[in-house]
Amino acid sequence: MTRFYFHVYDDEITMDSEGESFSSASLARSHAIEAIRCMAAANVSAGHLTGSHRIEISEAGVEGVQTVRFDEAITIRP
Repeated sequence: MTRFYFHVYDDEITMDSEGESFSSASLARSHAIEAIRCMAAANVSAGHLTGSHRIEISEAGVEGVQTVRFDEAITIRP
């Protein structure tokens, strides 16, 4: 299991100092997508949604990050 950290960049910046353990980067990304969907729902309920907001996923001991933007985690239909 690897520890992943989920740093949220929305109206505020929230750095994750605890992280969560997942067996793969793919599962960590899926977790971020689910978190974004919950945050997006709250934002829409408040009357707004900013697609460029994001979660950056860093992996313990590994350089670089994965980024998941809010507008990548949802589909907006006309």
